[in-house]
Amino acid sequence: MTPSQGNAARRPHLAVICRLFGEQCVNWKHASEFARKRRTMKHSVYLFAIGVILAATLPSWSQSESSPPPNKPGPGPFSIRISVDHDEAKVGSELTLTVSMANVDSEEHCYVMVRGYAYHNFSAIVSGSSGIQVGPSPKIDRRAKEATSSRRYCLRGGASLSQTMRLDELFDLATPDAYRIQVSRPLTRSGDKVFSNRLTFTITP
Repeated sequence: MTPSQGNAARRPHLAVICRLFGEQCVNWKHASEFARKRRTMKHSVYLFAIGVILAATLPSWSQSESSPPPNKPGPGPFSIRISVDHDEAKVGSELTLTVSMANVDSEEHCYVMVRGYAYHNFSAIVSGSSGIQVGPSPKIDRRAKEATSSRRYCLRGGASLSQTMRLDELFDLATPDAYRIQVSRPLTRSGDKVFSNRLTFTITP
């Protein structure tokens, strides 16, 4: 028995190599080098297979992490819509804005809000045709003192609540012009805001 055949007898996998490759087994160095290359090739195949699996799964995982939750359009679980009782009003006449807040989520959400009056629960911005923001009316101080109590409002999925604000009492609308208004409300757990639709109304002499 030659030294290389003795090594093959002690290592069964080398014996297989000897049977497959004949003369290469005569030289122990050649057989050992072949076995090392075979292990390296198997390792490379394993790494390639793992890479293919990760490439197929990571994009879908990333997409599911970054996708917004279902039934939640925009940054929050509620939406805001505004409307006015008159698209056109004279200087000094009453002009009421209705703010509707709807739960667009399937779960119930609760909010602490001042009773009845929308001005304390929503931020309103009014600007004229020039784009300059309109200042507050002198009557706003009286309205602020009237709001002294608040309560917890809970909205089930699909439910909504409505509150009103008198634009003629809150903003200085003494100048005839075409005005634009939008309201917003901050989210409770972040610095983001939910904005309403933009609305245009006209004040005439």
